[in-house]
Amino acid sequence: MDDCELWFDITQNDGDGDGLTWWQEVRERAPGEPAYGTDPTDPDTDNDGMNDGKETEFYGADPLNPDTDGDGILDGSDWFTPPEWGQKDELIITWVAKVNIPAIWVMNLNIINSTISQINLLTIIIPTPELENVVRSELSYLPDIDKIRFISIDNTNNFVRDYGPQFVTNQFGQRGIIDWKYRTTGSSLDLCPQTYYNEYINEISYIDTHDTLEFHGGNFQTDGNGIGYTSYNNLDKYNELKSAYGLRDIRYINPLASDSNCHLDMIVYFTSSNKVILPHIVETDNLEDFNRVTNAYNNLKSWGFDIIEVDTLISSGLIFSYTNALIINDVVLVPQYYHATWIPQLYDYDQNALIKFQQAFPNKEIIPIDIPSEQILNLGAIHCLTMTRPEG
Repeated sequence: MDDCELWFDITQNDGDGDGLTWWQEVRERAPGEPAYGTDPTDPDTDNDGMNDGKETEFYGADPLNPDTDGDGILDGSDWFTPPEWGQKDELIITWVAKVNIPAIWVMNLNIINSTISQINLLTIIIPTPELENVVRSELSYLPDIDKIRFISIDNTNNFVRDYGPQFVTNQFGQRGIIDWKYRTTGSSLDLCPQTYYNEYINEISYIDTHDTLEFHGGNFQTDGNGIGYTSYNNLDKYNELKSAYGLRDIRYINPLASDSNCHLDMIVYFTSSNKVILPHIVETDNLEDFNRVTNAYNNLKSWGFDIIEVDTLISSGLIFSYTNALIINDVVLVPQYYHATWIPQLYDYDQNALIKFQQAFPNKEIIPIDIPSEQILNLGAIHCLTMTRPEG
């Protein structure tokens, strides 16, 4: 070892204080991965107002490009989308009139019971004051009842992931909302992001409204590396998505052929910046499902992801999807289907899913959530039913 290396450990030293070692900036960021190519003597190589470590390690921005998403705003002043596994402080769910179906009621309570200790705030979107009073009474047993707030919106759809606020953050700890069009034909649910913003205006710094692009939250996930993934195939709109979410790129994943909603969260769940869960289709009525999953598998492999496969059944047009799960801080909620259907093989598939999610999240608590038949018919599960807000 050269004398200079005795006092300057190139694998540990961060000479410019940007959060990256000399080795990461010049040699390799991780074993087998090329270096970032940044200047180890300059904490902000591209002079965009954000240091190199924040750009690479927290926001997935390009430390060599001052305007990663090409929207004319320097990264230091721009907004970015945190990944699913980032720290969250709020859970949002919708409690609709279907609450009088006992199994839906129980599912909602199980989701709340399993997550409320993980968050500072639970927001329940509810259609009427009368139903709010009923739900308040039912939740009165909770020791964390003071965490709960209600927002009133006329609503019969509990897929808040699709029409609710989409969150972005910046390096100053501020949060913003993206408000996509839910239905270009018109829907009361299009009021949800703006209504939420009005309710929490002291906690949300800005709202970015897109009146003409119909886009659902179930169509989108990010890998934490500055790349977004979608099952939305209108390539002409990708620059708008990239700019709004603060991303370097958008990649397309073809949805399951059996999924009439065409949503990404029914075919893949991103569990870290280099790992995903995909279905292993054991049986389906539509052979194109096999082709779609194989295509997703090959693409994700080529993009550098490790893949965990979970046995999945598609029967009579119903998708018993385990990728429609939810991570919120230290817990992961995994859908379960056997008790709603009594389909024999689903018992084993449910158990297998819990094992595979524990493999994906070895340090988190894996919690099974029974999905009732009334919910399965809508082609969605826990991810569709929830939205999480990043910590500020």
